[in-house]
Amino acid sequence: MKGAWVLIPVLSIGIAGCGDLGEKSRETMGALKEAARLEAEKMLEEKRRAEEQAAAAREERARMEAAQAELARLESEKQEAARQEAGRLAREKRAKVRAARLELVGSGIPELTAPNGRVYRNLTVKKISDLDATFSHPSGVISLRLPDLPEELQAKFLYDAEEYELADSEYEAGKRIQSQAMTEVAQARKLTQRDRNLEFAKQQAELEKQQLEDQIRKTEARISYLKGLRSTKYRERTSSGVRFTRNRITKEIAAIEKEIHQLDGQLKLLKGKRRR
Repeated sequence: MKGAWVLIPVLSIGIAGCGDLGEKSRETMGALKEAARLEAEKMLEEKRRAEEQAAAAREERARMEAAQAELARLESEKQEAARQEAGRLAREKRAKVRAARLELVGSGIPELTAPNGRVYRNLTVKKISDLDATFSHPSGVISLRLPDLPEELQAKFLYDAEEYELADSEYEAGKRIQSQAMTEVAQARKLTQRDRNLEFAKQQAELEKQQLEDQIRKTEARISYLKGLRSTKYRERTSSGVRFTRNRITKEIAAIEKEIHQLDGQLKLLKGKRRR
């Protein structure tokens, strides 16, 4: 009993110590939970800031792209306006040049030396283009390229080297296109003729094939008939009691077998042609 009374205080002290440890554990867990909560809130805040920054970056990129598209549109409109204005000025210039050259048609040229050294007198202007000028004279008509004319006539006919080069390149391009078109037409005609030849050959081949099939069918039908006739003759010879009749039938059977043999050879040839 005395020992038991000694254990009671010891147990009380142990239980009290365990209570203190449980309280400390709860405090530690509470601190850990609070730290975890704060860390989660911090992560959510950082995520929200990152999303806001990404959205702001996308908006800025969209604004920049829109601005670049607008600049490109304005530049394209500027270039188109400049192109149209240049085209308008060029058309006006060409119209003025054509009108001025038209006024020169019918005017006289006292004397003109051609590039080959021949001298023409009493010429009349018939036509002036961007490439050449045509004159009539007492002996006929002559056309000279504008660069080959004397300088005073070049100035009078409003010769422009750049316009001449442009017109000459367009003329050469037109010639090439025309030549190519003529070549294509000729090739098309050749192809058309070749197609007609191929179609005719195809029709001939089909006709020959049909004729060949008819010959094969007729030959096979003839062979089948002869084989049936041969069987009939065999039965007649077997049943006949007259020697003369049997001999006659034997000769008929031999003739039938000979024809069958010939027809078999023809049939092989016909089928060989069909395979080709």
